[in-house]
Amino acid sequence: MPANKTQSGFLTRSTKGSGANANSLLFEDKQGSERISVHAERDMDREVERDDSLTVGGNRILEISGTHTETITHDSSITIKEGEFKLETSGNAITLTASTSIVLTVGSSSLTMCNDGVITLSGSTLNLIGTSKVHINENS
Repeated sequence: MPANKTQSGFLTRSTKGSGANANSLLFEDKQGSERISVHAERDMDREVERDDSLTVGGNRILEISGTHTETITHDSSITIKEGEFKLETSGNAITLTASTSIVLTVGSSSLTMCNDGVITLSGSTLNLIGTSKVHINENS
């Protein structure tokens, strides 16, 4: 019996490439180790004419060595049912831009920034702490 008797798939070699240059689609059907593996030697394109749905029963890891860009024509929503949401950058800035308003809410506290220049900070207690200075200026 071959060592990989539970595996099947497709492998195509790149033209004018070495034996290591190939695209592949692999199926592992060993009970308890079932897996599908897709390998693109260079680029991989995917187009869905209508809806696309992904359900992951465990963890999902996405690693990108270059730039990640997403363009969404309509709304976008992320709901986290348990745990935390963490956004970090080792770069210089995080930029949030909206045409009407940005609202940050935690319990009964909120920060609202509107496109007319009005900023509302609301909470049961407001503390402004400056280790050196706190400036509040009114320009009429």
